[in-house]
Amino acid sequence: MTPPSSPGPPLSDMARRLCRIIREEALFADGARILVGLSGGADSTALSLLLAELAPEMNLVCAAAHLHHGMRGKAADEDMAFSRNLALGLGWEFYAEEADIPALKTEWRCPAEEAARRVRYDFFHRTARRHGYPHIAVAHHMEDAAETILLRLLRGSGPRGIAGISVKRADGVIRPVLRFRRTELEAYLRERGQNWRTDASNADLSMARNRVRHELLPLLAGGYQPDVVGVLCRLSDLCAREEDWLSGVTETALFHCGWFLSKNGCGEKARNTGGAHGRLNRRRLAEEPPALQRRIIRRALEYIKGDLRRIAMNHVEMIRADLVRPGYRQRHLPGRVLAVMEGDFLFLERSAAPLRERTRENIRFSVPVTGPGDVRMPGQGGVIRFSERKKLPSPLPPDTGQRVAFFDMDRTRFPMEIRSLVPGDRFIPFGMSGSRSVRKFFIDRKIPRNRRRSAAVLVSGDRIAWVIGHRTDERFRVGPRTRRILEVRILICTGTSSD
Repeated sequence: MTPPSSPGPPLSDMARRLCRIIREEALFADGARILVGLSGGADSTALSLLLAELAPEMNLVCAAAHLHHGMRGKAADEDMAFSRNLALGLGWEFYAEEADIPALKTEWRCPAEEAARRVRYDFFHRTARRHGYPHIAVAHHMEDAAETILLRLLRGSGPRGIAGISVKRADGVIRPVLRFRRTELEAYLRERGQNWRTDASNADLSMARNRVRHELLPLLAGGYQPDVVGVLCRLSDLCAREEDWLSGVTETALFHCGWFLSKNGCGEKARNTGGAHGRLNRRRLAEEPPALQRRIIRRALEYIKGDLRRIAMNHVEMIRADLVRPGYRQRHLPGRVLAVMEGDFLFLERSAAPLRERTRENIRFSVPVTGPGDVRMPGQGGVIRFSERKKLPSPLPPDTGQRVAFFDMDRTRFPMEIRSLVPGDRFIPFGMSGSRSVRKFFIDRKIPRNRRRSAAVLVSGDRIAWVIGHRTDERFRVGPRTRRILEVRILICTGTSSD
């Protein structure tokens, strides 16, 4: 850990420039505690030395964090040793962790670069929280920003993607040397006689970013625009400032479209646990200009998913097209997100399990119902409302028994349970006197096999009160002596279907 110290020798030109950027961008205040992501490469080595220069001037407390990716064998071991020696030589605490990126890449079914990024930032955030560092400094520079912009342009990103990487994020990540060129950082190290580690994988042209770095950017600089990096960074800055204003416009329009969100978590928690679901008013959304529709949909997806990674323009356009198509529409989106267009609403849900695993055969669930209120159906995209009423509506709704059911409240008791079917389930169908197996009931009613597998039942005690979406049980019917009535209504499609 770097203890507060008295003013040191005069600052280098690079350090004075960095100090101005820190104050202009309000990256952190004097006396800040900063965890530096240190890989051992030129960029993070230069950042570490620059912050060490500023530490006496700004009374900074710094530490270094290094992630061993479990790749590149002995070279990776040497990277860690170099980083440790550098940090300790600066008087900093050093935190390290090892990960098996090849295994995680396979488990998560994503490129190694993406797996490494996810694990690295998770390690940085955990370490920063555990040891009390509000700021996490990483060493992205102008070339990194230019590469990111080009990659996003080639992927079809809009202004938000072109806005590139920011100098300061809401989660505490800061990029102090984002206004510096790679050559400046390397020159700074040479002037100080400081060596650095070189990652051989940065020359691997099978990776898109490396092809942009070693082929596309030099081609653009040599034949079209010598300062292509500076031009792209200025464009990014302009888009970022306009995006800040447009994000406020989008947020206002989102709630004008009736945005409703219910979630167990957001941000990183939403990504880890799922549990988020929301809805938009279909008609209001369709009335907005197309450009604003896209922004509203993307913002809603960001609330649900926690980020917009892998959400491309074609996903947004599919949802926009469904706005004006009649009937029920369902879309599976990246990140376990389900988009359902039904009735007056667009429903969005993030599943806790991969959508490909949510086959009808695999749907198994049990949800307790402790009393009146709304109950969310896991993995089914539905909400069921329980409420008490004094008498039956007159006339009865035509979908009674399917979308809405009424029960003698004195014959039911809480807690009740909504669960998937299990072999041997039996009930007494409304209007009949003998019990029947639910399976036989479905066969007689010619309910398709796929709809049978998705069926759910409402259970009171050890008895089925309702085969949801199909038929209630005779034993719970409302009669002349009924004093209180339990109404159970399907608000959002649960995957069950009426006869």
